[in-house]
Amino acid sequence: MNTISSYIESKRLFSPNYIVIGVIIISYELFLGVLVSRGLAIPAILFIVVPFLLLLVIKNPMVGYFLFVLAAQFGEFSLAEIGSFYLKPNNIFMVLLIIGFFLNRLINREVKLRKGPVDIYLMFLISWMVISLFWSNDRNQGFYALSKIGYGLLVYYISINIIDSKKNLEKALIVWMLVGVFSGLAAIEEFMRLAIPHVGSSFSALTKWGHPIRSEGFYGGANRLGSFLAIAALFTYYKILTAETSKTRALYICTVGIMAVGLVTTLSRINTVGFFISSCFIAYCLREFRKPFLTTLATFLFIDLIVTKGEILSVYFVRLFYVFEGLEVSSPARVDIWNLALKTIRENPVLGVGLGGFPSVVQSIDPDLRLIYPHSLLMYIWAEMGILGLGIFFLFVGMTALYSYQLYKLIDNRDLKYITVCAMGTLLAYLSWSLFQNLTFQHEGMWMSLGLVMAVFNIASDNLKNFPKKEVWL
Repeated sequence: MNTISSYIESKRLFSPNYIVIGVIIISYELFLGVLVSRGLAIPAILFIVVPFLLLLVIKNPMVGYFLFVLAAQFGEFSLAEIGSFYLKPNNIFMVLLIIGFFLNRLINREVKLRKGPVDIYLMFLISWMVISLFWSNDRNQGFYALSKIGYGLLVYYISINIIDSKKNLEKALIVWMLVGVFSGLAAIEEFMRLAIPHVGSSFSALTKWGHPIRSEGFYGGANRLGSFLAIAALFTYYKILTAETSKTRALYICTVGIMAVGLVTTLSRINTVGFFISSCFIAYCLREFRKPFLTTLATFLFIDLIVTKGEILSVYFVRLFYVFEGLEVSSPARVDIWNLALKTIRENPVLGVGLGGFPSVVQSIDPDLRLIYPHSLLMYIWAEMGILGLGIFFLFVGMTALYSYQLYKLIDNRDLKYITVCAMGTLLAYLSWSLFQNLTFQHEGMWMSLGLVMAVFNIASDNLKNFPKKEVWL
C-alpha cells in the first residue's frame, strides 16, 4: 500500500495538470458517444481526428490559429444540428485552439497573459452593454447577443496571446495571406462562372441583387467575404514593404492583386471604398508604399475595363447611388432601415432600448419585418445602448487612435513602423465600414482583426521603454 501511494506521489498523478487533462478526455469521450448515439457519423469521424490536431496545437498554438482562421470562412456552414445547436467548423477549431493554448501554457509553466493596450475602454463598453440588459425589451435576444460577444472576446484575447512576438506575428500574417489568397481565388472563380456570361448582354444582369452576381466564396455573404479579403490585403502590404528581393515583392503584389480582384467581385461597395480609403491612408503615411498602391489600383482598372468592359465600376456607382436614394432592389432598402433605427433611437435616446432590444422594437413598428441590426454599427450602439453607450464607443475609438498615433511617432524600427501603419489602416477600414454595415460586436471577423491589430500594437510598444507592459497574471 505504501508502495502504491509513494508511486502516485512521485508521479504527481493528482497534480492540477493531470486532473485537467483527465476531465477533458472524459468529457471528450462522452461527447463522442452522444454524437454516435444520435447518428451523427460525419461529426464523430471529425472528432476522432481532433485529438491528433490537439497534439499539434499543444506543441505549437499557431497551428490552431491557422486552422481557426481557415475555418472562419466556413462560418455559415454547419456540419450537423444537435437540438438548437449548430456544429460549425469555426467553433470546433476555436475550442481546439483554446484547449491547446492553455495546455501549452500549463506544460511550459507560463503564467502570464497579455491584454490589449486600451482594453479598459473596451471593458467600459462591454460593461455598459451588460448593464443595458436590465431595461432591454427582449432579454432573451440580449443574452444571446451577450454570449456571442463573450465568444468574440475569447477570439480577441487568444489572438493577442498567440501573436505575442515579432516571430509569431510574421507567422500570423502568413496565415492571413494564405487564407486570403484561397478566398480570393474562390471569389474570382465564382464570379467568372456566374457573372461573366452576362457581361455585355445585359447591364441589369450585374445590377440585380443575389447569388449570381456577387461572389460569396464560402462565407455565406458577399460583405463577410469582402471584409476578410480587405483586411488580409491591408496586412499583406507590410510584406510588400519589407520584401528583401524584387521577386519576393512581385509575389506579394500578385497576392494583393488576387485579394483585391476577389474583393471587387463581391460588388461590396462599402468594403471596397473602405479598402481604398485605408490604402490611401497607408500611402500617405509611407512614401515607400505609393508605387505598390498604384500597381494595385491599376490592376483593378485593368480587370474592370478589359475583362468586364467597365461594367463593374458602373455597378459600384449605381449601387452607391441606390443607397442614398432608397432605390435598392433589396427589401427593405438601407435608407428605410436607417429610418427605423432613428425611430428606435427617438424612443429612448439616452439609455437606448437595451442590448438585444432593437429587433422587438422594429417588429412593434412593422410586424412583418425581421431585422436584427440596422446596417450601421453607430446606429446599432445608439439604438440599444443610448447616447451614453455611443459616447463610450467613441472614447474607445479615440483612445485607440491616440495610442496608435503615439506609437507611429515614437517607433524608430522600420519594420515595426510599417506594420503599425497597416494596423492603423485596418482600424480606419473598420471604422468606415461601421457607418453602413452590420459589423457589430457579435461579428467574429471583427474580433479576429481587432485581436491582430492590438497584438501589433503590443509588439511595437515592447520596443519602447516608455510604454507600459500589457500583461496580467493567471
